[in-house]
Amino acid sequence: MFLAQLSHPQKVAFLQLAHEIVLVDDGKIDEFEGNMLSLMAKEAEIPFDEIQEKGFDFDEAASKFNDILSKNICLLELIGIAYSNREFHENQKDFVGKLAKIFGFDETHVSDLHNWVVAMLNLYDKVQELIQKG
Repeated sequence: MFLAQLSHPQKVAFLQLAHEIVLVDDGKIDEFEGNMLSLMAKEAEIPFDEIQEKGFDFDEAASKFNDILSKNICLLELIGIAYSNREFHENQKDFVGKLAKIFGFDETHVSDLHNWVVAMLNLYDKVQELIQKG
């Protein structure tokens, strides 16, 4: 949703982090997570195979986010992709918490981002219900 505001190196780093966050729950990418990864790669205008070819280094990826806007976009979008299968696994929560700590965000701020994502998911569910009514 907000990936267009990131620089190319930030988009690459984000997609690496996104790939990792969907794996930390059960080590697999389910259909919903795979679809969301594809959509985000398309939004970032970066072929996903380019991301998979690079090695992943958590600290290096995190270091690409050097301003408040990019840090917030990264965390918000990661929480969103973590919910792509409607679950926010404890390992995903830890992943977000580790990144938030590196970014210098407190738990209240992370909770606010999380609550916004959940509210958007609830609105999406509601609109799906409305458009399918006769």
